[in-house]
Amino acid sequence: CYRKCELLTQGAASIRTTPWSCCESSPCTFFNEHASGAPIACRGYGVSGSDTCPHKPGACLVDEELYVGECFKKCSLLTSGEFTHRTAAATCCKTTGLG
Repeated sequence: CYRKCELLTQGAASIRTTPWSCCESSPCTFFNEHASGAPIACRGYGVSGSDTCPHKPGACLVDEELYVGECFKKCSLLTSGEFTHRTAAATCCKTTGLG
């Protein structure tokens, strides 16, 4: 997933047209396009919401885990292995379930 064009351009261009460009309106032309320069992966407008390399929805990075359709940093890494089970977006526990 890519960071929203609206955020990258401070609201000037909200339509994503390529990984490295955003447009003010449709149709996108040379005159209303905002580009981040050279098309280099993980740079300029070609970044995720957390300024890292974007990835497919549901396809987490090796240090992330999928929870309710979103990727989060693995609980085991965040807690040095003490709380390894994700139970909410901001909650890691020692065990699963209620017990």
